[in-house]
Amino acid sequence: MGLNIVQKLIDIVRGKHLQHDYGYMRETVNYISSQIDFDMNVAGRILKKHKFPYFTLKRDKAFLKSYLKTIDATNFPKASGQLRELQIRLLNLAKEIISDMESQNFHPFMIGGTLLGAVRHGGYIPWDDDIDFDMMRDEYDKFWKYIKTKYLYKETGYVSNYDVFLADMDEMIKQNPNKIIFARKSTCTSAYLGTSLEDCIVLDFFPRETLAPNLTEEDYLRYRKSKQKEFKSLKNYAQRFEFYDREFQNKNIYSKEGNLIAKCWGSYGFVHFNRTVAVDKESMFPLVRLKYEDTEFYAPKDYNKFLIKTFKKNYMDIPINLNLFRHMRVFDGFLRKQNRKYYIEIEDILGGKQ
Repeated sequence: MGLNIVQKLIDIVRGKHLQHDYGYMRETVNYISSQIDFDMNVAGRILKKHKFPYFTLKRDKAFLKSYLKTIDATNFPKASGQLRELQIRLLNLAKEIISDMESQNFHPFMIGGTLLGAVRHGGYIPWDDDIDFDMMRDEYDKFWKYIKTKYLYKETGYVSNYDVFLADMDEMIKQNPNKIIFARKSTCTSAYLGTSLEDCIVLDFFPRETLAPNLTEEDYLRYRKSKQKEFKSLKNYAQRFEFYDREFQNKNIYSKEGNLIAKCWGSYGFVHFNRTVAVDKESMFPLVRLKYEDTEFYAPKDYNKFLIKTFKKNYMDIPINLNLFRHMRVFDGFLRKQNRKYYIEIEDILGGKQ
């Protein structure tokens, strides 16, 4: 009897996982088919109700992936409507702040989806809602100290969870409408602009660190894993910031004399992903300028190698999981708890009603 109960629980968990996988594939199909001509036979196969997802998921993933390879992502139309409005507002914020940063001899450079968008689309990935920059650790530490002297700055040491942070940030934005507000979080430093969270845009800056000589990426991942339990026990941002500062003193892990550059403590990608992206200095520097929409930003010297490390060799293909509107959904989820809504109707975008 006990084994039967355990098996039922396993089946429930597996079923939820499978439905999640089908869920993001359905979102991908719904969104893309609302933007361009799409094979309705492919759409029908993914969108239909699957009686036995255990047996069909792997095959349907491969089927959708194969079909998406036939679509030239570089010809994908730009966003329109409310999403495009958000992108333009965010781009203007990025140009203002990056211009200021560069005038102070800081060198933020595009990473992740922002870099991919620059290479594949000449700007935003059409379904993206953020712009991300990395900075080397020595500049990053000076950067968030500098912004305290130039912009409104929110102290966050007391923050214990993200909902607390968002609630307090919402209030500060309301008190300072349409003024740039910076805040250091446990995963990045961000600039906020709006009249409340309902119309707010966010620009993120992440740190990178040089690893010690002879330290491999695998060594670094093992080190990271060994620290997870201690990190998760920390109760607020102040404790995390102290933890970061202490760990950066470990010369067996971090040293400017090394050749590998990787995500580090204080970066979203380091804390939440089970991988990291380490590249050699020769591939990173000197930074180059790449076109992004109607401007240019810095990017790693060998951005092709950088993108392969991040997204694998097929980074020019459309993925089966678009990870649609990640930032908008975070705000929208928080505001819905308060019976409020983010100003963009995500359901309309998914339904092609932009």
